[in-house]
Amino acid sequence: MTAIRIGSKVSLLNEVGEGIVTAFNKQGMALVMMDDGFEIPYYPNQLVVIGGMESPSAGRDTSSIASVNATSLKESVYLAFLLEGIQKDQPKIAVRLLNQRREALLIALYSETERVYTLEASGEIPAGSSKTVMTVVLPELLLKDRFFIQIQPVAGNTKILPASWGGYIKHQTPAMIEPSSWPQQLVFTERALLIEVYPDKGGNQSVIPNKDAVPRKMTALSQDWLLKQGRDGNYEVDLHIEELLEDTAGMDNAEIIRHQLRHFEKCLDEAKRRPVKKFVAIHGVGKGRLRDEIRKLLKAEDIEHYDAPLSKYGYGATEIIVK
Repeated sequence: MTAIRIGSKVSLLNEVGEGIVTAFNKQGMALVMMDDGFEIPYYPNQLVVIGGMESPSAGRDTSSIASVNATSLKESVYLAFLLEGIQKDQPKIAVRLLNQRREALLIALYSETERVYTLEASGEIPAGSSKTVMTVVLPELLLKDRFFIQIQPVAGNTKILPASWGGYIKHQTPAMIEPSSWPQQLVFTERALLIEVYPDKGGNQSVIPNKDAVPRKMTALSQDWLLKQGRDGNYEVDLHIEELLEDTAGMDNAEIIRHQLRHFEKCLDEAKRRPVKKFVAIHGVGKGRLRDEIRKLLKAEDIEHYDAPLSKYGYGATEIIVK
């Protein structure tokens, strides 16, 4: 079955009518601009693709949609996230590297999950071209903590190699959670979110703060610790999901707990490195699943732990003793 994408011409499976897919909402429903000018949501299994990509702007007010074409992009390198449709009732995202510079580049892109780096793409990307890195559903993309990129211009006849550059890319922003609100990027013909990653010239970036794309030489000079020290001198971390993510759209309870547990493991690693003798993990009460998973992990590593002081934390926290 042909995948339903933004711009696909579709007909209704159980009704009479045709239209163009213009977007996808938070519930994974395709918004279809019908021939009569009305935009109506349908689940993908209620639609049949009958034609190729067409302009989704026909009959629709696009004044609120930011459009970007190749000539308006800066002479930079972008990590691009494209909304390609729906897969497994989740937004399907294609990740691409876009080289808008006037020179070919050697690029290596890694994803980082739980402090483990995975090489996602490498090789030469000619000037003015792009390379697909991966295609995943949104929850799988959000499970990746961040990306790391290494870039080196392809030199011609020269006795000296051009300087290489490396930087981290933070993609888990509030905008990432809402693919249906991404701008209509004409250079890709799909809604897309672009993060400029090279060169690092400073100044403001439209998608992420400049500090999130850090030159490699700077990474050892700055450290943002996860464990925070309170006025009483004790270290703690709040694992409530609203403290870790601004939006959990598209994530089920199991995915949320995995994210919280990964964050706790990072805090535990940090405590061993700094070192921090003890800290408190605030996990809440709820159904106790996160608490049980945390204590299971601590028991497996033979790490001493107790209920945190009831007077300060209630029943929703665990104190960890790090040797």
